[in-house]
Amino acid sequence: MSRWTLLALVPTTVMIGAASDHDERAPLAAPSQPAVELKTIESRSAAEAPALEMPAQRRPARPGEPLDAFETRSWYVPPPPPPPTAPAPPPQVLPPSAPPLPFTFLGQYQEDDRQVILLMKGERMLLVKAGDVIDGTYQVEGIAGRQLTLLYMPLGIRQTLDVETPG
Repeated sequence: MSRWTLLALVPTTVMIGAASDHDERAPLAAPSQPAVELKTIESRSAAEAPALEMPAQRRPARPGEPLDAFETRSWYVPPPPPPPTAPAPPPQVLPPSAPPLPFTFLGQYQEDDRQVILLMKGERMLLVKAGDVIDGTYQVEGIAGRQLTLLYMPLGIRQTLDVETPG
């Protein structure tokens, strides 16, 4: 069909539809009967209307499936807990040690069959013999070979100092 034919049919269709609506609105033979039915239908409220039950339309929920289709869900997955760490080994306890010797050897000489040792501590020069105590901290034990032996008295630790003269 062409466009013009379709356009010509539109007014005709509209007139036929209007005529059929007009016929339905025409007064009926018994006007009181339908009016009563309309009033009874309109007077029913929503509370009086029978509830619509559809148990057959529901399917049982699967395990893990939410009951509410619009339930809020989170896709957050918490990270696994960190692996347990081995306990730290106990700190190694070092035995107490004496501080470094504060002396510098200057030289030695003999006096009355005893050996005299010249030491420098800071800016002080000390003349000591075997058995002497220096500042209540160090006891001079003597020279053996190239080593001067001193006892650190607070801890009872022996320390040695090189006595070879540079040459």
